Formats: sequence, C-alpha cells, structure tokens
Amino acid sequence: APWLTPEGIPVKASFGPEKLVRRTRACFSASLPGPWQALAGRELEGYEIRHGQTGAGGGAEEAVEGGRGWAYGRVLGISLHGLFEQPELVAALVGTAPPRSLDEALDDLTDAVAPALDLELVERLAGVAR
Repeated sequence: APWLTPEGIPVKASFGPEKLVRRTRACFSASLPGPWQALAGRELEGYEIRHGQTGAGGGAEEAVEGGRGWAYGRVLGISLHGLFEQPELVAALVGTAPPRSLDEALDDLTDAVAPALDLELVERLAGVAR
C-alpha cells in the first residue's frame, strides 16, 4: 500500500540491504505536471545514495526516469542529488540562474565562519584531529 513520505508524496518504498552510491544522469519526464513543467525533458546530473527503490502509489507521477523522482501536485521529490548544483535547472524553476555556484557559496561561507572557530577543537570533536 502507498505511504506518504515526509515531503507529502504517496509512493511505495522497498528497502534493501545493499547501499547504492553512484554518479548518474537521468531525464525529467516530458510530461511533468503544473509547477514542474519547466523541468520537463531536461537532463539532471548528480548522484544517488540510497537503499532500495520507490514506486508509484496514490496518484504520484514519475518525475525522473527509473523511479528516481515523483511529483504529486505542488510537491516534487527526487532521489538524484544535484539539482541545485545545475544553474540551468535552477533558472528553469525560479526564472534566473544563481549568481555563483553552490561550491562558491559554500567556500564563501567557510571563509566567513572559519576565522571565528576553534578549528583544532572542531577537528578533535569530529575525530579527525591531525
């Protein structure tokens, strides 16, 4: 029976013992509903990290080929990570590309926060002390 994900998408899920971790590409469905139409047919490149599979249930529509994404009204859930690292996909969703990459934004955040941190303490607490 379908169950509702935390995102509000009714899908069926099966969990497996093997962990899938891989870089991959997939296309958004050519017939995405309503708010997601701007992504229709576009390629998404990223990575998957999961145990098991998801499948349709309760009216959810496949949004990304291979059962890697589902749309249900105004909710979109995808298991292929990397959408926000592709400026052309962000532009399709919100009308404009970000002024810089996600990596650049995270580098700027790191540069702003690092001087205020006791990095030796952080590394020791994280178990990566040198």
